[in-house]
Parts: sequence; structure tokens; C-alpha cells
Amino acid sequence: MGINRASAPAPDDNGRVAAAAPPAGVQSDFDSPDWTGGNIVEANIVALTASAIFLGLRLYTRTCLVRQPGWDDGAFSSPLFLSSAGIMY
Repeated sequence: MGINRASAPAPDDNGRVAAAAPPAGVQSDFDSPDWTGGNIVEANIVALTASAIFLGLRLYTRTCLVRQPGWDDGAFSSPLFLSSAGIMY
């Protein structure tokens, strides 16, 4: 049991080594890789906005109309605040 050094990829000019050799016909690009996270960021923004709107409506209903806010309102508010802070950074 050991690492087969013969099949390990060679380091690039900067001494970086890939975890595995890329598939045939694919060139590793450590300096400017393709970023496909735009769709994920957009989906997170849409979901966060919708959640904030519905939570705002819930809080308005519980505090202004019913006048009985509960512990669950805080339990719903804090994760939304933390997730929005996580998306910003």
C-alpha cells in the first residue's frame, strides 16, 4: 500500500500539483479556472429574498395584527440573518 509516484501528475511551473491527472483532452488551469458558481449565487439571492419577504410578513402579522409574538419568531429570524451574512462574505 503506497502512493504510485509513476502515475502522479507532474508539478506545474509554480510547483503546484493537481490531486489527480485531468481527463484526456483537458488541460489543468490553476491560474484562471472556469467559474460556474454564478447560477448558485443567483439562486441563493432569490431564495434569501423570498425568505426575507415571507418572514417579514409573518413578523408583521404576529406583532402588529395578532400582537402575540412568540419564541419561534426569533428562531426563524436568526437563521435568516446568519445566512444573509454568510452570503455577503
